[in-house]
Amino acid sequence: MSQSSFLEDVVSWSAEECQQRHEEAVPKLVSFFKQAENYHGEVGVLKILCQCFVPCMDWSSLERCVFREITPQTCASYDKVIEDVKSEVSSPGNSQAKENVEALFELLLDVLDCVEGTVRYIQGADNSVELGHIHSLQLLTLHLLKTTFSHCKDSGEIYKDLITALSDPLSVLFRKAYSLQMTFLSLLDKLSIGFTVTDEDIEDLTAVCEGLYNISRLVTTLDIKIAVTLWKAISRYVTQHKVLLRERLDLAGMISLDRLGIYLCAEIQRGYTYLFTLAPQVDQFGQVSTSQGDEKAFMKSLKILGFQMKVLVMLVKEYEGYLADCERPIYILLLQLHRMQPPSLSAPSLQKGLQEEIHRHLLNATETIMSHLLECSRFITCLTGDETVREYKVKPQLHKCFPAHHVDDVQEKWLTPSQYSGDEPRQGIIDAIFTACERCHTELLLGGSLPGVMCSGKAQRFVSLYEHVCTRLCGYVGSVSVKQFPVVESSLLRHVLHSDPLCNQMATDVWCFVARYGSADLCLSHVTLLGEMLKLAPPTQAIEYRAVLRLLGRLTKFMAPEHQEKLLDIFPEESLYVWSGLPLSDFPVPLQTRILNDLLPKCTRYLTDWNGRSERKFSDLKTLNSALEVTCNIFKHEAGVQGGLDSSLTQSFMHQYCSLWSCLPDLRDPHCRASVICHKLVNLSLELGSYVIKYLPSHVFHQAVEMSGKLLQEKCPLELKLSICQFLQQAGKVKLPPVAEQTAILCCVSRLFSVLLADAHCLVQHSACQAYSSFSQESIHEISVPECLQSDPRLQDKLSRHLYQIGLLEMESERKLELLKSLKTELEKFKQMAPEERITTYTTAMNASEEKLGQSSTHGDILVDGSDAKMDEPAAKKLKLDLSSEQLEADCAKLLEDTHGCIQRWVELLRVEQVPHGILNQLRKASKDLSEAVSNQHEHD
Repeated sequence: MSQSSFLEDVVSWSAEECQQRHEEAVPKLVSFFKQAENYHGEVGVLKILCQCFVPCMDWSSLERCVFREITPQTCASYDKVIEDVKSEVSSPGNSQAKENVEALFELLLDVLDCVEGTVRYIQGADNSVELGHIHSLQLLTLHLLKTTFSHCKDSGEIYKDLITALSDPLSVLFRKAYSLQMTFLSLLDKLSIGFTVTDEDIEDLTAVCEGLYNISRLVTTLDIKIAVTLWKAISRYVTQHKVLLRERLDLAGMISLDRLGIYLCAEIQRGYTYLFTLAPQVDQFGQVSTSQGDEKAFMKSLKILGFQMKVLVMLVKEYEGYLADCERPIYILLLQLHRMQPPSLSAPSLQKGLQEEIHRHLLNATETIMSHLLECSRFITCLTGDETVREYKVKPQLHKCFPAHHVDDVQEKWLTPSQYSGDEPRQGIIDAIFTACERCHTELLLGGSLPGVMCSGKAQRFVSLYEHVCTRLCGYVGSVSVKQFPVVESSLLRHVLHSDPLCNQMATDVWCFVARYGSADLCLSHVTLLGEMLKLAPPTQAIEYRAVLRLLGRLTKFMAPEHQEKLLDIFPEESLYVWSGLPLSDFPVPLQTRILNDLLPKCTRYLTDWNGRSERKFSDLKTLNSALEVTCNIFKHEAGVQGGLDSSLTQSFMHQYCSLWSCLPDLRDPHCRASVICHKLVNLSLELGSYVIKYLPSHVFHQAVEMSGKLLQEKCPLELKLSICQFLQQAGKVKLPPVAEQTAILCCVSRLFSVLLADAHCLVQHSACQAYSSFSQESIHEISVPECLQSDPRLQDKLSRHLYQIGLLEMESERKLELLKSLKTELEKFKQMAPEERITTYTTAMNASEEKLGQSSTHGDILVDGSDAKMDEPAAKKLKLDLSSEQLEADCAKLLEDTHGCIQRWVELLRVEQVPHGILNQLRKASKDLSEAVSNQHEHD
């Protein structure tokens, strides 16, 4: 019988006859399928096989008898039909393209229908299905689904102008493929893995999971619900069979990369970015914009992202240790998630409810993911690698990176940097956190926006990023083993000496936590170590030195009483400066008295020595300033010391302090103004005056306010202005006797307040308001206070705002960020300076001038010529310069020539131009100053 006759005969068989003769007919039909000349014949034979004989056969024999033989050719024929469809629509001038494509679609639908019928037949079996029985069928099904969905995805590019005419056939094809997919997933749920698993079974299971993954990538842009369904199936299968799949499954492809592109991590990142375009935006006043955003679409997209994140969490959890190269994409994803949330500067403004939903669906998964990656070396490198820290700007809010494990080898991985030459350069976790904090300087200065630590009996409060990170860093340091603790100590010491103020502040805070909850012996050893460091370095105003001194002062509070008594031995007179940073009032009462009675006479001796010298040098100023700083600390804590200071010691010191005012350098002199040490001396004298103001005689008080007024007339540094404000804040305690100078003194005080309240710097304004409020409340001379407000009506408004606690600067959030960023820029410039240049924030020119001055003097570093010094004379002395008469005359002649030229230009300009009023006032002032200077010189002569 010929092939055509046999096929016609078979089609006419009844179901009973097919059942009886299927063993005879099926081999012939398979042979005819293989011999078919075109895909029309193949599809015809396939329909007969699947519709007539598959329901008659035992499902366990279908693999062996049918699908093992026909699957490769069926896949090829299906692909050939798809290619012919593309050829039809791409042929120019093809008027029958629509009809031809519809006919080809019928062939595709027939193939899908045949395979779906077979899958449904096996799925309906009573017993579970072994994987080996559908080896070829599952490959065929996955190929048809991938090819069909891929064609539907690219239909816009393929059909172009015909897309509208063919939309209905395409929809039918898509729905048929979806129906086959759901039937196939139901069949997979019935799969069973026997006790004896072959390599072919594992390969089949791996092929199924990877095939479903590839399909999910295609349908994401077509129908997200189908993609969700597929990922649910993938999650179910890889979880059920994780023991078999760990070694074979291409998990890196699913999570991060494969040959064609990025998927799960990238999908979440892409959807996360798109999510914020859907969210209703909030303006700077907290008002929700109704003109943009779609909250309903936002919640729908967020739920999909939440599902994808759950899948990622599942894969990381179930395949811990088998993630291949997935750690870096996961790490980048976590960075992206947190980068778009407060306190990041990149975070958009959203409603509080939407922010909470994002945290619930996405960010809460951070802790779970990272907990399963803590022992992974590649993830540790991702988080602490040198390039990672620089390139991705690690966000400190990824606080979950602190490993909770207490196993020594895990802690060693995290705490120690790369140890071998072949390793990627990386830091320890503590160093990496400090590096991240340095790069996130602006974010750390912003207000509270992160949940704080829950305490029993207290409501949870929101804290700043600084407190958020510092709290968790302290918790991690507390969990470090004794073996690894030297690494912690080394890291903390490095960052206490860091030039970034926030880094050394956080290192100091963490160190204090260690001292508070560590042993007393540990605290003593740290204090001793820091003390030895300070002994090796001369006293200076450098940031690093002051940071160590500040840390030492905080650590002494946590010392045991018996250890505090050793401080006098640890810091003898040679280390006097160290006592300027120690909290004297926190020591035990007997020790307080002992320390004060020991320190104050030493400081008095330094002042006595300085006041009694005929020649005063720059080198002596450093020692004098150290003594004054210690004295400031003594009198600052005097009120907290039981019993107070010995009156005789106080009187002796005050006598020398009052004498010091008569020989302070005149900062109006250009040479003194260029000296940082001179500025420091005057600054400390004023600061000390605020602490001992109740002991000051009226003539010294008059000297202080008069000198302050002269300083403010010049370009006065910020530190001096703040010291003047501090002095005035305590000035209300002074009771001036009714003498002739009282009016002059009160006028000086009024002028000082007027100048300081009008200052442009916000810190000076705030300090001046505080000083004004204290003075007006405490002084018996408050009747003279309002006089300073008459010069400028705006000063009254500033004081009112201060009284009612209204900020002097009200800025929008954008302006605040601009200010913080500008401060960061200035800080970066400051950190680039040499250590000597960081001593103050004046200018490098000041330091250069002082150095030049010291080199030009033949008297070494003489500050004041003793032959002209009168201890009872209030006027300050000038620096003595060693200039020959010829050199001085030449310099003066050159300056006079330049001045004469400038005067001639001014004369010509005033004749022909209308000079602005403000410029004229400045010119008059300059002329007056020059005349006064010439007159004073004439009087001296």
